[in-house]
Amino acid sequence: MLASASQPVFMPPVKVNEKVPDAVFKDYQYVDGGVREYAGVAIAVDADATEIFTVLHSARRFKPTTNQFTDIFSVLQQTVDMFLTDVSENDLAVPYQYNAALKYIQNVKSNMKNLGVSDTDIIKYFTLNDPTNRFQNRPPLKIHVIQPENPLGGGPGGLDFNPTEMKDMLANGRIALQSYVAQLPPGSVDWA
Repeated sequence: MLASASQPVFMPPVKVNEKVPDAVFKDYQYVDGGVREYAGVAIAVDADATEIFTVLHSARRFKPTTNQFTDIFSVLQQTVDMFLTDVSENDLAVPYQYNAALKYIQNVKSNMKNLGVSDTDIIKYFTLNDPTNRFQNRPPLKIHVIQPENPLGGGPGGLDFNPTEMKDMLANGRIALQSYVAQLPPGSVDWA
């Protein structure tokens, strides 16, 4: 837990296995996994999910500031803010491209059918003898991204751990969730 919460530069890396006898990686140091992947959507795609809900804490768009940055720490804090926005966009880019390809295949199949190609032939054309093919017989994914329009607060990168601000952050996040759910068509999501 401590390693997962450790923000590089702001907090020291954590040795997880240093007290575990015969641990293979006992000298490795760990930090928050969000450094590499903030929104684990690709993991859900790889696990054959058909509907994915992802909650992002960073605002939909990075808001530039007019503050003058006069010290290294303030530059670093602003960098973390930009980084979080960029990483969340990058984490969604590949699943969105994958989904666009699935929708394209679905549309091509539909066009073929409308031009008189039989269902049997369409299946033949789109069936390969490759069990690792990620596009074969997959419907497009339903990807739901719940994300606030504006920054939730909590200082740069949400790293100000002020209880009052944290309550406000939760309230702003709740508003983003309620707004997203309110726009879903009734019955479009199986919440079971």
